[in-house]
Amino acid sequence: MVLIAGYFVTSLVFVIKSHDSGEKADFFASLTEQADKLMKSAYQMESHAFSYLLTQDDNYKNKYAGAKCATGQSFNELQEQCNDFDRAKAHILKLEGLLAQKVKVMDSLLTLKTEIEGSSDLGTHLIHSSQHMDEIAEVINDIRIVSAHRRDENKIKTNQTAKDILFILSVFGIVMIFIVIISFDRMRKEIRMNEEQSREILKINAELKSVNQNLENFAYIASHDLNEPLRKIRTFGDLISEELNQSNPDKSRIDNYINRMHNSSERMQQLIADLLSYSRIVLRPEDMKEINLKEIIQNVQSDLQIAIKESSAIIKIHNLPEKIKADHIQMRQLFQNLLSNAIKFRNASINPVITIDASTTTFNAPAYGKYWKITVSDNGIGFDMQYKDKIFAVFQRLHGRSEYEGTGVGLSICKKIVEQHNGCLDVESTQGKGTTFIIYLPY
Repeated sequence: MVLIAGYFVTSLVFVIKSHDSGEKADFFASLTEQADKLMKSAYQMESHAFSYLLTQDDNYKNKYAGAKCATGQSFNELQEQCNDFDRAKAHILKLEGLLAQKVKVMDSLLTLKTEIEGSSDLGTHLIHSSQHMDEIAEVINDIRIVSAHRRDENKIKTNQTAKDILFILSVFGIVMIFIVIISFDRMRKEIRMNEEQSREILKINAELKSVNQNLENFAYIASHDLNEPLRKIRTFGDLISEELNQSNPDKSRIDNYINRMHNSSERMQQLIADLLSYSRIVLRPEDMKEINLKEIIQNVQSDLQIAIKESSAIIKIHNLPEKIKADHIQMRQLFQNLLSNAIKFRNASINPVITIDASTTTFNAPAYGKYWKITVSDNGIGFDMQYKDKIFAVFQRLHGRSEYEGTGVGLSICKKIVEQHNGCLDVESTQGKGTTFIIYLPY
């Protein structure tokens, strides 16, 4: 804004300066023109007077009177113009006296008789008239020279001012364009930063929402899932005490109670272990380096060899990236959980077939433009898509413990691992036909 104000003020100053120089140039041009007009009127006055003396024609006498009037008027106009021109004031005073003498001589000539005896006086007056005319011409010429010189000076000033205006305006224009470019760039960076901050806020809000949901789940686990095995252990302990207080305790019943207490304690231990596993994944991965994903899957297959053999599962691997930046341990845990789930929730009537494939895609995410799209598909029991969000929640199960083992933490850990790698985990499923987990990881 300061530059814009300076731009307009400077422009105004130079425009006024240029206008003043132009006006002065016009003034001196007009002064020269008025001097020429006065000179012309003086010569006409003298010419008409001489013509009358030679011809005694009254028409020339009348023209002389008109020329004399015009000369006086021209002198008055020239005198008025020179009031503000100090260098011409002395010339005007001198010119005023010369014109008065000239008029006096010419008036005397017109009143002379043309007798021979008066011819000497006529000659004298003619000589005086000619001398006066020369002096008048000399003074007027001086005025013309001075005004022409000043006119040229002001024209030069006007041209120089115009050049200065053009230069100053160009400099201001370049500076303003430069400032506009810088401002636009900074504004673009600010907008980009605000967008990034908005995305970060949305991400944090989503994480907070997830944390709140997890806290609710933990509260439920603490009040229900963990209390349930403890309650059973206590109940069976009381039953064992009662049985031992009997005169003839039933050993088989006591063994049954002990086995059920053992099962409850194992379940509680598994719940606690899964809680610890999930809490560790909350921390961002630190060992981020390039890994071979195909080798990771092969190692997972080796770990699950017994389960694969017992279920007669077939695992097909296609196009897995040999170089992807990720945490080696977490990637192994991710695919181990997904493959374990695919084997566990298999269709009893057919052998499980698990297909792992990878391709590149431009996933709609802010941080990266290109992503690996890794799919893990099976032909298992599937599930209804209305429960899509529920399967990723901590300790959420779609089936009872009597049907399938587990605590419901595995997919929650998978989702957390993918998110910690700036990716996204999605799922598509059809009940009775199978499930496909889709993993998006930065390319």
